[in-house]
Amino acid sequence: MKKRIIIQEWAHEDIPRGDIAFIADEDLLRLAEEIKPLVTASRLFDGAIRFKAGGNVGVIEAKGIRIEVRPRLAVREFLALIRYALGGKVPPNHFRSMTELSWGSGFEDALCMLFCDEVDEIRRIGLSRKYKEITKPLEVLRGRPMWNQNFPWRGAEQGEIICRYNRITYDNLDNQLLLAGLEKAVIWTKDVKVRHRAIRHLRLLHHLTTRKRPDLSDFDKVTSGYNRLNEHYEAPHALSRMFLFGLRPSSFFDSGADHIFGLSLNMANLFENFVERLLKAILEQHGFVLRSQLPDRGALLDGDEKVYSSVRPDLLVWRGDHIRAVIDAKYKDYWQLDAVTSRPVRKVINEDLYQLFFYQQRLQRKYGLSNPPPAFIVCPLPEDDEREDIQILSKRFRRIIWQAGNERSGDVKLVFIPMTKFLRSVMDGNSEEKAIGHVIGFEDLHKMFVQVA
Repeated sequence: MKKRIIIQEWAHEDIPRGDIAFIADEDLLRLAEEIKPLVTASRLFDGAIRFKAGGNVGVIEAKGIRIEVRPRLAVREFLALIRYALGGKVPPNHFRSMTELSWGSGFEDALCMLFCDEVDEIRRIGLSRKYKEITKPLEVLRGRPMWNQNFPWRGAEQGEIICRYNRITYDNLDNQLLLAGLEKAVIWTKDVKVRHRAIRHLRLLHHLTTRKRPDLSDFDKVTSGYNRLNEHYEAPHALSRMFLFGLRPSSFFDSGADHIFGLSLNMANLFENFVERLLKAILEQHGFVLRSQLPDRGALLDGDEKVYSSVRPDLLVWRGDHIRAVIDAKYKDYWQLDAVTSRPVRKVINEDLYQLFFYQQRLQRKYGLSNPPPAFIVCPLPEDDEREDIQILSKRFRRIIWQAGNERSGDVKLVFIPMTKFLRSVMDGNSEEKAIGHVIGFEDLHKMFVQVA
């Protein structure tokens, strides 16, 4: 029976040394190194071990312990966030059947359930397929006869005709990656019902496609070529990649008896994907284009005017050929107001501000703008039942002005996105457009970005 340690993201849990006395001190040091992708471990003055989580959520098992880092979201909303951020279609009908889900079922079981739901959707829409060219001798004419190979004709003595024809096949990279992810999911899940669902999908795919041991380049290949015929594979491919390469490196202790393995998701990256998709839906209806910016290699140079390092803002807002704004998505609690001081509980760190101020100046000079483009930091706003009676910042603290001289040189605005409220609206069966309209505060968000024009 493994010792189970449950931590919420950005929180910590102190475990008395006696509770994990079965781990020798020398193995504990090795363990601390191995679990760094998910948590850090440090010894306290009283001998207890503090396991501290950061922005990664997931699970890791090693040396007789199981560490699970859970997001602050409820499991149902967390799965909705993953599907939306990874490009899944909305509204997902299967979320209606997830009302009773809780984190008690385990982190990997929740992800495996979502994966099975995604495969259900693929089977409903249609498995990816392609035409494969085949040349072989047949007793009847099919496709195009290969004249050079069939002649000289031998009349009644020739019982077969060599033909070239196309046949539909499901043996392609789309389905091979799906199969590899399902094989790993069956290993991960401990829930009997979820495992049986995954096995049923496995049996079908085993008949239709060949097994493959994919590497990251295979996932890079498919993600660069989605079209209307296989766009419904985007989210399940991302889940497959997570199951196969979710936590690395994997290793053994010297004894070789205990394998370190786990799943890990970076919430900051997930939120960035969420913001990009959501803002595209909001801004495109007003004629704006939201683009992920490529690295700017001409901003920072060394003494020989060679590239020193590149910089890259998260998102740029364009209208036509004109840049309108720069956006930085931050998965941080910048919305909280201290009830005693009436000031922010957590201010935007200088590093983030300096970065945006630099981007503004760089973009102004690069594109010949009369003023620096507006800059926004977009961060999540929890729902009322998640805030624990903490108030939201007043408008005064949602704007940070910077000055290089006596005059204002630019500013950065904080934009709070009610992520949970949006996800709940989607799970209630609303379309993406209706969910945006139902969320209080998005009208201000529309106006803020539209006024940029």
